Amino acid sequence: MIPLTMVRRNNISDHLPWIFNYIEIRISFIPRPWRIIPSIIYNIFLLCFICFVWAPLWTLWKKFGAPIWKRIDENPHYRRYFWSKKAKQREKEREKGMEEWREYQTGRKQRRKVRFLPRALDEYAKGRETGMTWTSPVNMQLDSPFWAMLPLEVRMLIWREVYGGYLIHIIWENAYKRMVHKRYKGDTGYELAMAREVVKEQKREHVGLGSVDLLGALLVCRRIVLAPTTVVVYDVGIPGRRSHIMSLISLRTTSPSLRIFRCNQARRNLAIMAERTYDDAIGALNTLQTPYEVLKKRWDAGIRIDEGANDEMRKCLARIGYTQDDLAKLNVVHVAGTKGKGSTCAYVDSILARYHKSHDLPKKVGLFTSPHLIAVRERIRINSAPLSAALFTKYFFEVWDRLEAAAASTGPFEKPVYFRYLTLMSYHVFLQEGVDAAIYEVGVGGEYDSTNIVDRPTVTGISSLGIDHTFTLGETIDKIAWHKAGIQKAGVPSYTVRQPPEAMEVVEHRAMERGVKSLRVVDLDPRLMTVNIKPAADFQRGNASLAICLAETVLKKLDPEFKTSPDALPKEFVDALEQVVWRGRCETKVDGNVTWYLDGAHTADSIKVAAKWFGDEVSQKTGPRILIFNQQGHREAVGLLEGLHSATQGSVKFEHVIFCTTSIQPANSSKKDFINHTYDSASVAELTLQKAFAEKWRSLDNNPATDIQVLSTVEDAFDYVRKVADRGAGASALITGSVHLVGRALGSLEDVDAL
Repeated sequence: MIPLTMVRRNNISDHLPWIFNYIEIRISFIPRPWRIIPSIIYNIFLLCFICFVWAPLWTLWKKFGAPIWKRIDENPHYRRYFWSKKAKQREKEREKGMEEWREYQTGRKQRRKVRFLPRALDEYAKGRETGMTWTSPVNMQLDSPFWAMLPLEVRMLIWREVYGGYLIHIIWENAYKRMVHKRYKGDTGYELAMAREVVKEQKREHVGLGSVDLLGALLVCRRIVLAPTTVVVYDVGIPGRRSHIMSLISLRTTSPSLRIFRCNQARRNLAIMAERTYDDAIGALNTLQTPYEVLKKRWDAGIRIDEGANDEMRKCLARIGYTQDDLAKLNVVHVAGTKGKGSTCAYVDSILARYHKSHDLPKKVGLFTSPHLIAVRERIRINSAPLSAALFTKYFFEVWDRLEAAAASTGPFEKPVYFRYLTLMSYHVFLQEGVDAAIYEVGVGGEYDSTNIVDRPTVTGISSLGIDHTFTLGETIDKIAWHKAGIQKAGVPSYTVRQPPEAMEVVEHRAMERGVKSLRVVDLDPRLMTVNIKPAADFQRGNASLAICLAETVLKKLDPEFKTSPDALPKEFVDALEQVVWRGRCETKVDGNVTWYLDGAHTADSIKVAAKWFGDEVSQKTGPRILIFNQQGHREAVGLLEGLHSATQGSVKFEHVIFCTTSIQPANSSKKDFINHTYDSASVAELTLQKAFAEKWRSLDNNPATDIQVLSTVEDAFDYVRKVADRGAGASALITGSVHLVGRALGSLEDVDAL
């Protein structure tokens, strides 16, 4: 990292009127790729201005003005008068600054504790807990006479207007010299105090500093990373001017045409800042979780669902700079359902990714699913791969900062909660990465889900419906179907698997109500008879059949040459369906003498399917069968055990049953991706729900020999299973009931990070 004190700042734009910097800032706020056209126009105008206005004026000044000024400046009478006047003015400013600073120190003006910049830097390690980061956008001629003449309060007001409130305060270039030479300490101290007071008053999280020298001295010596290492800058230079190192504050070079080659990101996201990490992003994301106490109050008050949430989502979409026209470019495949919607999305993603390899269409495939198993970033995938930690961090804070800037300019508002924020972020990621086919899995329901703000998807699909999230969606399947069918849109084709009669009636009614282009009921595709679907069950073939219809619809739109055959599937489809990887769903892992069977089933119907799958898998195996079960968040969780117990009768008998939390051992508990504030922490600590599970199982199981255990953590459950396996010839363990439980299990089996 190059110390900032080495950076030269004699850029051409430093000597141009401030309006040019203002235009640059405004252009940088235009989303890509639309930014490139105004950037080119601006650079052409700037070049013309330099050639035909600035250069002639400078030539006239050098030829006529400078000699006259030199003669005046060399006059001893003028010099004596001028410098004595300047000295008196500086002394007066110093005294004023010192007095105002004393008022802050003693608390006579405002009784608030003011922290100095050095102290804030010394507390950098604690800064992540408070959300404090150091940022600075482009420098705006901080040392020009125009700025020097303005009072401090006026300058701060202008900066707030220009940057939408994001930049709180500036320290101009001479601040470091003043501190080094112990001159004008009062003035500098007063500015620091004002900056801190504004931060507290406005409740900002960012303090901008515009001094290269000051930050070079204070930040470099403390080894704080000054700028992301991934920033790419092209320095083409200008004839007659020596190229110099890029300014880390403004990202300028000697070339005014820099932005023709690389349009900068919005400057509020660039340059001087303590490096943001993936853990920082997840920590900030976790603050958006709705605490259990708030959820409980909503439940007690009978508040089932926030019907105005999507209106807020649309506003947030506009705040980060996107419209419905932007979302239409994603060619969204929207999938709702109770069972199998995740698998359906995985199949569509796999088909499109495989088709891309042979036909280069779609260019990029995006996938948004929930919940995550191990890392939050696996919710957002591009070409079937989870977003990297670096990209996740980058895009997370870009959305975060855009919302912060919008709040500063339009007034405060609450950020979207956890899932809605990730949905909003996924739109930003896919648009920035150039995705032209995006698959979205609904979170809860459909009608009021945050994924349902896309007005013009390419196609919608509804997987198998059942009873789930009854408090939110309703206790009958027709009420649940009303929510799920809410993703259907006017003029958009829709597909659904065969549903129970009462649910099918609602789906058809909502399709007519919404004016969908067509509603087709998908039966098992006969072309799948020769395809090796895993698991080889009708429910999975139904998911694959739905996925085929959705993928074909997208490909017909993207590739006019795409053709389908009623007799056989294209090779790309067959390979995609046979080789798809969807973790935590009917997954088998062998670890020593224990075979683990993992399925994130969390509804009554899906748990029965998981039990049947487990029974088929272990029917020819010997050794004890062990159940590990938990579902922490759902009120109807205890009732799920009835379906699980009845499904295992006659096919498999569990000799050992373990109920545990989704907690992991303290050694791994620092993984922020696993933090969940929506659970009742007291209930988790006291194992209240696990004890209720144990009592329910005892009432269902008439065999007194069944070993029922209540354990605190996933690791405790694993240790118990291994001890049982060591006593005999191995063991088979089914882990089910919650995607979170399966994720913790995979994290423990694969040393936390299974990505």
